[in-house]
Amino acid sequence: GPGKIAETIGISLDQAKLIIAYLFKLFPSIPRYIEHTKWELATFGMVETFFGRRRRFAIKNATGYLRKRAERQAVNFKIQSTSSDIVMQCLLHIAPIIKKLGGQVLLTVHDSIGFEIPRALVTALPQLVKTHLTDYARKIAPWLPVDFSWDCEVGPNYGELKDYKEYI
Repeated sequence: GPGKIAETIGISLDQAKLIIAYLFKLFPSIPRYIEHTKWELATFGMVETFFGRRRRFAIKNATGYLRKRAERQAVNFKIQSTSSDIVMQCLLHIAPIIKKLGGQVLLTVHDSIGFEIPRALVTALPQLVKTHLTDYARKIAPWLPVDFSWDCEVGPNYGELKDYKEYI
């Protein structure tokens, strides 16, 4: 909302409202998506990701504040959890491949997958990411209008990661 935008980037509330209005003018599908999600929530008391995972909300007797909060959470859930669904499916796809290469999956953080591979294979990393993450995400989510892209970072540990091109 405008309040959060104004606070985050240090602008006035009026400027934040103008940014939202301009964004909605450029991308008219955004307000349609928001309104459809609010309708879905009001009608069914839940929303679904694009893969069918559901989140239910107790809104039957909710006050205005709680209803608005549920609406914001529903709008975010559909996007963020669909992204999470894609990441988890990609993780399940790439984990055995990484293991066969002598590496291992270490962790996920939000929309990232952290893994280690033998140093000798670092130069193959961009192609590995493209084939087994970007291309695989396209296969499982062909309706996405753009590629589900991944940053490719390398380092001796999680705290010292650098962009692949900078590392090489």
